[in-house]
Amino acid sequence: MNCSRRGRRPPSPAVSTYRPCCCRADRLLFPLGQADAAAQAIRANGAPVGVDWIAGGHDGGDLESDRVQRRVRNWFDRYLKDDKAADTGPAFRVTRTGGVDSTDGRAVLTGASADTYPGLANGGRSVPLTGREQQSFANPAGANPPAISALPGLGGTGGLAQLSSLGVGVSLDFPGQHARFESAPAGGDLRITGSPTVTVRVESTREDAVLFAKVYDVGPDGRQQVLPSQLVTPLRVEGARSGKDVTITLPAVDHEVRKGHRLRLVLASTDLGYASPAAPATYTVSLKSDLTVPTAPRVTTAAAPLPAWVVWLPGAGALIALALLLTGRRRTTAPAPDPGLADVPCGSPA
Repeated sequence: MNCSRRGRRPPSPAVSTYRPCCCRADRLLFPLGQADAAAQAIRANGAPVGVDWIAGGHDGGDLESDRVQRRVRNWFDRYLKDDKAADTGPAFRVTRTGGVDSTDGRAVLTGASADTYPGLANGGRSVPLTGREQQSFANPAGANPPAISALPGLGGTGGLAQLSSLGVGVSLDFPGQHARFESAPAGGDLRITGSPTVTVRVESTREDAVLFAKVYDVGPDGRQQVLPSQLVTPLRVEGARSGKDVTITLPAVDHEVRKGHRLRLVLASTDLGYASPAAPATYTVSLKSDLTVPTAPRVTTAAAPLPAWVVWLPGAGALIALALLLTGRRRTTAPAPDPGLADVPCGSPA
């Protein structure tokens, strides 16, 4: 799509949409960070931009095809046909999971929007983390067994990443193969919209270190943990033998952390979705900063749509009640007496 100005031709439109690949090895092929970079470049070139984070992706979930195609058509009508009446939608919209439909068990999708695109670092909030000051862990020979952040194929059965906002997820980190740091329980609900960041110091017994960073939402019991959108940040730290400070940008997500839950930063040496060095090594990690989480406070959520049965059930109930009433009346109405049977006795003599 051409985003440059030529002569008097109006700037070409662009709608940045994202389909998160949450359960395949290439689920980070087109992350929100790339959509953000595209939006920034298009805006810098003078073209109008609308950013839309949708629910589905390559590995399943609701692609919202009708809504997205309708918005794209309106966008083209506005900027290619110069139809000023076309509704191009908000500058930023993100699809959120608003619960489960009791009729079919599907996740209910709602939209949150803002008049301006917040980017991936808007409304940063500092979250202190605690843990052992220096944590050493191993990259095992052959990089086996690998940690699990997602299982390939599960997204196609209904969008496992989409259900992570409901407390559903599959993840596993093996003891001795990761470092972890935790926050205190959240004093209130916390909505993360964007990319959290943290600075750590990494040391390795080899020249380079390969790590996989992720932030879990941990329940009050400390055991149930959910990886938002099932995403991790892979990183290679060069020159780690002598120690190196690294600022890590974690995957962009839109996820609500409930009151009483904790955030858990994990740095693992392996991941099922990626190739890791086969040679064994030992890594040592320590914190150099708090975890900064973006909150995008101006993004507001629309009311969840009512299930279809809420609309048709009252009318159907009224029709059934009317049918029962009419049927009951017909059954209780006595027929008129027959004059020809007036002399017929009603019963046999005793």
